Amino acid sequence: MSKKWRLKLTATLEKMETKAELRRHILHLRDSIPPLKRKTCSEAIAFRLMALPEWNQAKGVFLYVSFRSEAETQYIIEAALEQGKVVAVPYTDYERGVIVPSVLKDLKYDLAPRRFGLLEPKDTSLSPLSPQDIDLTVVPGCVFDNRGGRIGYGMGFYDRFLPDLPGSSLKVALAYEIQIVPLVPLDAHDCLMDMIITEKRVIAVSS
Repeated sequence: MSKKWRLKLTATLEKMETKAELRRHILHLRDSIPPLKRKTCSEAIAFRLMALPEWNQAKGVFLYVSFRSEAETQYIIEAALEQGKVVAVPYTDYERGVIVPSVLKDLKYDLAPRRFGLLEPKDTSLSPLSPQDIDLTVVPGCVFDNRGGRIGYGMGFYDRFLPDLPGSSLKVALAYEIQIVPLVPLDAHDCLMDMIITEKRVIAVSS
């Protein structure tokens, strides 16, 4: 192995370690938020999201179904359905390593726990939606920065899914303020967010 490639490999491994360390640290902080405060913060985040002109204009929206200590999305999903939007949620195809956006009709009856306990569409409820029909995408994650940098959960599902969206589809991350750091280490395949919403602010990322 040449010196050049050895240095490149070392830098890559160091970046992976830094990402893993950041992920562990921020997830620990996020998990430590008391449930009542998490609920209050999630409500503030939801209010900011649904006040966006882009939200009101969007006909098709993709939202993650919140899990554990993530910023909660159930209320947002219910509101989107009531507003008559086409709502899609992720169905994870683990064999192909991809996310399939599936149209959701009923939050209570269409979902069931799958791998890791994540609520996803039942096989009988699966209704794939073309990414081209998604106007606004709400993305989960562990760590973010003001550039729109994102660290996910380490499996790369969203980094493979987001490039399939049309360029006009707004990519919005929901996060608690403690998940925002000065700088996220990025790789070439990492997808940037267009906007990050916390309980305190809306971070509009400059293109």
